[in-house]
Amino acid sequence: MKTFYSIALSGLSEADAKQVLAALESPKLGKWNLSEGGNSDLLIVDVDSVWGHMDWLRAVAEDRLCAAYTEQPSMRDCDLLLQKPFDGDKLIQMLLDIQNNVAPSKSDAPATSPAPQRSESTAPRAEAKPSAPEAAPKAEPAPKPAEKPTPVATKPATPTPAPETVQSAPAEPARNETLGSMLLDGAMTHTALIEGNAGDAKLAIDPANNIYRAPPQLKTIEKLLDVPASRIRSVSSDDAEVQHAGPEQPIVRLLWFAALCASHGKLAPHLDPSASWRLTRWPQIEREFPRHFRIATAMMKQPATLEAIAEAAKSPVEDVAAFINAYYVAGYVAPDGDSDTGDAVNSTSSVLGRLRRSFSRGAREASA
Repeated sequence: MKTFYSIALSGLSEADAKQVLAALESPKLGKWNLSEGGNSDLLIVDVDSVWGHMDWLRAVAEDRLCAAYTEQPSMRDCDLLLQKPFDGDKLIQMLLDIQNNVAPSKSDAPATSPAPQRSESTAPRAEAKPSAPEAAPKAEPAPKPAEKPTPVATKPATPTPAPETVQSAPAEPARNETLGSMLLDGAMTHTALIEGNAGDAKLAIDPANNIYRAPPQLKTIEKLLDVPASRIRSVSSDDAEVQHAGPEQPIVRLLWFAALCASHGKLAPHLDPSASWRLTRWPQIEREFPRHFRIATAMMKQPATLEAIAEAAKSPVEDVAAFINAYYVAGYVAPDGDSDTGDAVNSTSSVLGRLRRSFSRGAREASA
């Protein structure tokens, strides 16, 4: 009989995650350890969180054993349901059933699907502010032909030397905007298609609906963050190329990745490098960044400084700084003493505020 089991969490608040860990210590259970989501025996997903809906859909598609943690009374295609508020006894019973290979029974209650995370649960909706068209300049009346003056005999004028041409100092080149900098400035206001070289992945961004389309693997679009603004093409959201760019994903995931790639091993200028940092909820851990799991585990224990987190996680300080930058923008990390709750920091307005404060153009130029 199997005695060692693994459990993974996605989107749970800091308080709920700690209660899960406490429940795992029950003497009724076998040995359960927290692990990454990829190969765990059970994945618990807060489907009401920013990334939760996408994680749950992905787990269902991969035919993984997944428990939905939600306020909803039931969910379609969900065998394991853990309702809020958290109940440790119910989780322990669920884990015992898994240990004993008891097949989960579907609920007889009417099934509902999780609400799509489009408008309010992901990233802020950017409002387009079209500038007023310039008025056409009034045509100047044609000048009247000048009358020919009466010729007057004069002495030939003494030639004067031509004035020297004064060369003005060359204007400073405009700052090179890229897709990444525009995302972090909140400057993407219209549906756009971004293409790299032939054969590269395509990226479609739909700010009005807070989604983007691209391959699921983030590193396939990393080079596209460096595409200059001049190569970003505005398109209709119904354009066939947009639909074929990849599956629909929450735009906050793209903003998270842009903040991660913009870090370059340093904490964002807005953030205090001497502060102690904590998780507001257990974050979505991307499989392409396995070190993030160790960092998140270290931060879940107690608030700590960058250096202390790096030591506990056995990770470089540069990785910890990038982790904090990215998850701060997404609302999963806060400085110790911040009064914001996990739900508040994940609101649309809070994501936008953090984005502008942490990676504003002025802040980046000041740090240059």
